[in-house]
Amino acid sequence: MSTEPSSQPNVLTLTIRDKSIVVPECNHIVVGRRAPTGQAQPDIDLSPFSAEIKGVSRRHLRIVHLGGTAVLVNDLYSANGTWLNGERLKPLIEYPLNDGDLLRLGQLEIVVKFGT
Repeated sequence: MSTEPSSQPNVLTLTIRDKSIVVPECNHIVVGRRAPTGQAQPDIDLSPFSAEIKGVSRRHLRIVHLGGTAVLVNDLYSANGTWLNGERLKPLIEYPLNDGDLLRLGQLEIVVKFGT
């Protein structure tokens, strides 16, 4: 896997089964599952995709936009790990995302798509 981010169009979509989630372009987005009331919630809640059963942590990973030219992802010390194209990510290390990449959060598979 390359460690250099590549230029991508701005629109990032995460596809789970037949549903797509458009990721807002901002400095960073936390992805996980719903937390109990009063605790910090993820920016993108994967609870509707059986996230708890599939081992997604409440604050599982972070997506970082670099000035609209590259997108990085890092694991936030998740309990069940994050994989990018079959390679387990080390916590807090940033890895580039590319069109067509396969992310796995615990046992939940997500296809990464970039487009306009």
